This record gives sequence, structure tokens and C-alpha cells, in this order.
Amino acid sequence: MKICNARNYIKILFVLFLFSAVVQAQQEEEMIDKIFFDFEQGMKTGNVNLFYSHISPDIYISLRRETSGYFSTNQAYHILRKFLEGKRISNFIINSKTVASASPNARGIIFHDSNGIKSTSHVFFSLKKEYKGWKISQVTID
Repeated sequence: MKICNARNYIKILFVLFLFSAVVQAQQEEEMIDKIFFDFEQGMKTGNVNLFYSHISPDIYISLRRETSGYFSTNQAYHILRKFLEGKRISNFIINSKTVASASPNARGIIFHDSNGIKSTSHVFFSLKKEYKGWKISQVTID
């Protein structure tokens, strides 16, 4: 009788463990989707403030014909703000994303007007897990 109770107890613990792992994975996916959404809205509107809190303290930024390297959160804010101010953004669309990965990432296209010339740029950004959750670790605009 005691063996049956112990087995049932182990089964219940196992089910609870699996359930908590599933819940944690769903929460992480929701957090990643929120960062993707905030980044997309920020790029659409040219407002870096919408995703500033998600920027890693050691982010890699590469902007075509402008700058590339590792920057602090504050430096990244000013670089991206200046870049977006120089373009008249008409839209930004994420056209592919990978959420269930050790390094979630997304690709998109930004539509802008620069000096009266309409053009598009390809955008790639990726996340990395840090102590307090996921942060944007790379932004490449080509």
C-alpha cells in the first residue's frame, strides 16, 4: 500500500514539474513576442523609447554606411534615434521571426524616405537571455 502511495506521489510530482515547465516556456514566449511587438512599433513610428527598456547593455549595432560595433544601452538609444530621425519612416514589417530558440530573432523591412528618395532597408535583430529576462542584443539595418 505504501509503495502505491509513493508511486502516485512521484507521478503527481512529475506531472506538476511538466506543467510548470510548459507554463514557464509559454511565459518566455510571451515575453519574447512583447519585445518583438515593441521593437516593431518603435521602428514603425521612429520612437526608440518604445523598445529602449529591452536593449542589452552590450548591444551590437550595424547600420549600413554609418556605424557598427558594440554599444551601451544609452549609446544605442542615441545611435538608433539619430538614424531613425534621418529617415522618414512610412512602415516597418516583421516578415519572419524565430521565437523557440536559444537566440530568438526576427527579420523585417523598413520603408522610409531619405532625402526625398523612397527606399527600403532590411532589418535583423536578435535577443539574448540575461539575468532579468530577454534583451535585444543585435540590430542590423542594411
